[in-house]
Amino acid sequence: MLRPRDADSSGMTTDLCIHDMALETCGLCAPRTPLRGSPSARVLIAPSRKAHLEGGCSHKDDPDLSKWGVVTTINAWQTVCNHGAIYADAPSRLVSVDPCKDCQNGPLG
Repeated sequence: MLRPRDADSSGMTTDLCIHDMALETCGLCAPRTPLRGSPSARVLIAPSRKAHLEGGCSHKDDPDLSKWGVVTTINAWQTVCNHGAIYADAPSRLVSVDPCKDCQNGPLG
């Protein structure tokens, strides 16, 4: 949804989305990349039970992912974004119903 054009400081007009962001920059309104809707997107579950889209955010500062779970189930990212439970592959027993908001609203999520 677009708002009427607003003028920026240089007098140029810019289309803004409903979140007052320039088009193509809003994580909620920007066109979705193929990875976002890809049924095979790789999902990681942190020990805290938060689901992350691989490469979707920069705040995963733990270089040792041995305690993380990997989900290879088809449509896992879409499932967790719709509040469904996803389960990490063995040997991990991690479960998540909570997607990382940065991954969800970022360029890949």
